[in-house]
Amino acid sequence: MRPMRLFNKTFALFIVTLFVLSFSLAGNSAAVPQNFLESTVEPSYLTNPNPVSYAIPAAEGTNVDWYIDEGSYNDTWTWSNNNWMFGPRANYELFFTNGSQIDVLSFIPLGEEIIWRINVPKNVLRGAALQNVYINGWYITPDMNFSASFGFDFYNGTPSTWYAYSYTENYTSGYSAPPFVSINETGCSFTSDDATYYVTFKVTFDVDTPKGLYSPYAMIYDDLGNGYDVRSKYSTMDMMFEDIAIGIPISEAYSYAYFGGYTLEKQDLAGDIIYSVSRETDFMMRLNITGNGDLSYASLAAMFYGEMQIPVNRTGEYTEMVTKFGGWEYDPVLETYFYNSSAEYTVPESV
Repeated sequence: MRPMRLFNKTFALFIVTLFVLSFSLAGNSAAVPQNFLESTVEPSYLTNPNPVSYAIPAAEGTNVDWYIDEGSYNDTWTWSNNNWMFGPRANYELFFTNGSQIDVLSFIPLGEEIIWRINVPKNVLRGAALQNVYINGWYITPDMNFSASFGFDFYNGTPSTWYAYSYTENYTSGYSAPPFVSINETGCSFTSDDATYYVTFKVTFDVDTPKGLYSPYAMIYDDLGNGYDVRSKYSTMDMMFEDIAIGIPISEAYSYAYFGGYTLEKQDLAGDIIYSVSRETDFMMRLNITGNGDLSYASLAAMFYGEMQIPVNRTGEYTEMVTKFGGWEYDPVLETYFYNSSAEYTVPESV
């Protein structure tokens, strides 16, 4: 029995010794790098169907794989901005149903259908087709607790669609009134001739429309996504809108919106409105002033650009205004320029 116990102890000691020795050998082997392992460089995984080529793993040690990704891309785009000083330019006009025009000194009546027409010269679009017309108007009021607006929209699709909306809100009470603008879809039209597109809205501002001054804004878009501003036919400055009066005369509308205002009329001696003045021709400037108080004074200043020609007596060479013929003129109907050989103009020349 005693020799058997001694054998068991000796055998167990032998097994433990082998176990410790195996750990020692494994540690020494892991500390030695495997020189035959090399990294591989492959093309981009974006273009290579087998992006990573793995090395054959070693039986022992640490195995490492990596790849280098190289790539590039190109992107191009184009854009343009066009601005014509004298035209062509899209514009809008307002008419009563009898065909007479609502000019800048008139106002839009309530409860009566009117025509709001957008005129788009085709050469403005530079070969593209008209896609969308958008008109919006904001109510001008000194009351910060109230706002109102309206809008018309035309989309040249299949079929064509016409839409009108309006909105009013009292911020103090939170009350929103019903819509105050309606559109006669069957009366609206989209027509054209050789030179121009015509988009005609027939709309009515009902009797509940907030009366006063509105600031309109209009845009057109072509089928390529380009946008173009639209100005009133009567705009004379480089701006995209002119205020219009709805429900009350424009003088009263300015008085309410700005606590007073004025309009300036250029007239001949017969009282007819003029838009330019010829030499040696009498004319008059009339200020129509409205306000909530008494008028203290009114003044009118004029600024002249360029050289002023004043006749003087002078010997030797001097400058004289000479009349000549032939020049380019603008045709507002065709929205383009043409040469008129009989056009008369004067220029300064040294004599």
